[in-house]
Amino acid sequence: MNLAKDMIMRIKPQDFKFDVLTVAGYANPKAKTHFAPSASGFNFKWEWEGKIYELHIEQEKLQYPDFILERLFDAAIEMAKK
Repeated sequence: MNLAKDMIMRIKPQDFKFDVLTVAGYANPKAKTHFAPSASGFNFKWEWEGKIYELHIEQEKLQYPDFILERLFDAAIEMAKK
């Protein structure tokens, strides 16, 4: 296993300077937010008013907190359009 892959495999939600679930909740305050970290990355699901929006962030992207925030921001925009 190479060093970069080993480092990525050890990244956990608590390693960030922000709480991933809290930020995901900000993306749609009306929704029930589900967060499930897995070996393949982070999985988010929002449910509100009979609507569902899902987002997956790949494991190799988790080393970039700014990328995670950007994807959650993009999810907020997409949910606002629904």
